[in-house]
Amino acid sequence: MKLNTRNVNRKTGSGFTLLELLVTLVVLSIGLLGLGLMQTTGLGLTKTAYARTQAMMLASDIADRVRANETYAANYVGTSAPGT
Repeated sequence: MKLNTRNVNRKTGSGFTLLELLVTLVVLSIGLLGLGLMQTTGLGLTKTAYARTQAMMLASDIADRVRANETYAANYVGTSAPGT
């Protein structure tokens, strides 16, 4: 009498089960959400760095103008607008 080995191999066969597939999908989705969050954070930090650079350039420009026009440098001091 010959044993049927096909049924035995199917039960002990290797492969992905549904649970392993679901765990893989959860891990992959959490990783993709993390990448999206990093991209969003990087974009926000880039905008902040750009604004700081612009502020530094404007401050440097006004300092150069004050240095170039020392005779009227006192007009740059104060909070009122020129001519008021």
